[in-house]
Amino acid sequence: NTGDVKMDMYGKIEFDQDIPTYTWTYLNIPKRPTYPVVMAAKKGMKMFHDYIEKHGKPDLLHLHCFEGGEFALAVKNQFNIPYVVTEHSSRFLLDTNPKILEPIIKKVYTNADQRIAVSNSLKSILLER
Repeated sequence: NTGDVKMDMYGKIEFDQDIPTYTWTYLNIPKRPTYPVVMAAKKGMKMFHDYIEKHGKPDLLHLHCFEGGEFALAVKNQFNIPYVVTEHSSRFLLDTNPKILEPIIKKVYTNADQRIAVSNSLKSILLER
């Protein structure tokens, strides 16, 4: 399965060393900043149930941005599966996240089992939250 890529109604399913990885790329609509959060929660739960059906219960969820955090927190609470967030976004460095997202960001990072930043400068900003 190494290197196999499949597309389905949720997004992309890749296999890396026989580990299935489900990804979904979302639209970022400037006038609807909560759209990615809402869609990640909806699509994420569908992807999650599909994953369990095909591969069993995962040990961990790994997010690459906070937008999937509402979904990850629901899975953590319902299925007792921890989640990790690796943040890549320069929006934190540039302070361009819409204020409406601040409570969501705080909740996602407060409840994450591990928080990772891709640079020391991003880490410093995230530690202030």
